[in-house]
Amino acid sequence: MVVQKIIPGAGPADLAALLSDEREVFVVCDKAVCKNGTFCAPTGTGGPAVDKNTPFLYTDGQNGLGRVQNDPVFVHGADGVPELEPGGLSSGALGPEPGLQTREALGPELGLPVDEALRRVLGERLKGWYVLEASEGAKDIGTVMEIERAMMEAGVSRGGLVLSVGGGITTDIGGFAASIYKRGIRFANVPTTLLAMVDAAIGGKTGVNLDGYKNMVGVIRQPEFVYIDPAFLQTLPEREVRCGLAEMLKTFLLSDAGLFEEAVAALPEIPARLILEAGRIKEAIVAEDPFESGRRTILNLGHTFAHAIERCSREPATEDAAAGQGPFAPATEGAASGQGPVAPATEDAAAGQGPVAPDGSSPLAEPASQGPCRRPIPHGEAVAMGIVLACRLSDRLGVSEKDCSLEAYVRGAFRKAGLPVDCPYSISDLSGAMSKDKKASGENVRFVLLEAPGRPVLRDLPVSEVAAAL
Repeated sequence: MVVQKIIPGAGPADLAALLSDEREVFVVCDKAVCKNGTFCAPTGTGGPAVDKNTPFLYTDGQNGLGRVQNDPVFVHGADGVPELEPGGLSSGALGPEPGLQTREALGPELGLPVDEALRRVLGERLKGWYVLEASEGAKDIGTVMEIERAMMEAGVSRGGLVLSVGGGITTDIGGFAASIYKRGIRFANVPTTLLAMVDAAIGGKTGVNLDGYKNMVGVIRQPEFVYIDPAFLQTLPEREVRCGLAEMLKTFLLSDAGLFEEAVAALPEIPARLILEAGRIKEAIVAEDPFESGRRTILNLGHTFAHAIERCSREPATEDAAAGQGPFAPATEGAASGQGPVAPATEDAAAGQGPVAPDGSSPLAEPASQGPCRRPIPHGEAVAMGIVLACRLSDRLGVSEKDCSLEAYVRGAFRKAGLPVDCPYSISDLSGAMSKDKKASGENVRFVLLEAPGRPVLRDLPVSEVAAAL
């Protein structure tokens, strides 16, 4: 079985080359990256104001793509790609990366928003668009059916390609929609968040949530390619970067203690080389076990806890949880000030925005939560808390080495990364969701534990035993 290729971005024009042989392309795009119908022409062309936080692309006159930034500050990494810090690029740039220029330097005929650039590059080969407001509330079968209808109405044939541009929610939804359209057409991913670059867009897991339970409906089907360009991350909010760091550090914690320590020591910078290394490590594990029947299971480190934490954060709070009681420590002081697991939701989430129709019409509102206030916890933050709980479980069950506390070691590293380490919910809150985890078999749930960094082990445990240990 051929697993997808990871293509490092040596310049955004490469994306056009990858699509050069495609006859039909349907784009599924996160609205935060490609605001179809609301973006403007570059400054000086008479259009509305440009959103400075959005990556822009341009055509080079030869069907190539390049990104246009308001403030082109780049620091070259060892592989010719920028070295990144959470929240933006380092200062002291060595000059723009080849192919990346200001809008003013390009001129009005070249500076284009993402949607218009892809329209020009693909021309008649671009069959249609679906722009979604990427949120867990939109990650459901209803959104997938809207995409299916949009592709059917656009006349996408079985030879078409779905190009998913955005974060992990977007690539999950786009890949699943492609996998079931006309019994399966090809798809490719262009991840624009750190979490998607190192984890979600790689490996072929696609799907949606069901009744609030994570990824219960989906298939494993490999994309044609995953195009990773770390330059996208310069427009990513700091909290989103931290979420991706959790998955990147997870990969190194599972596979290579040296890389884990190197990544932590480099903070607050995130070397582009390590981003690509994390993606390649996952690619190698997937190649060995594409359908998660063996070794690939280790990539779920912390995720059984994390999915339960995410579900709890979207449900009415119990009295104990609202009071911060139960066997888990309450959120840290930083969290109370909006920096940890109960930090305010993103602007879109706070506005209750969900999927957007292809024509750019009004988004659907998610139902308002009832009971004591809870704010949705992003996946990456939940993963960080879940990994800490998995390390605690490793310590308490005697799985980890006796001469050190694995939990203390990982907590220290995650704190340096600015990640939350304390779960705000009680074990009684988490237990029900864990028992319905997709990895459950009878009374047991498969947990990934650690003997030490780089040495994962699998244990099938009843949720009651896990609760007693914690």
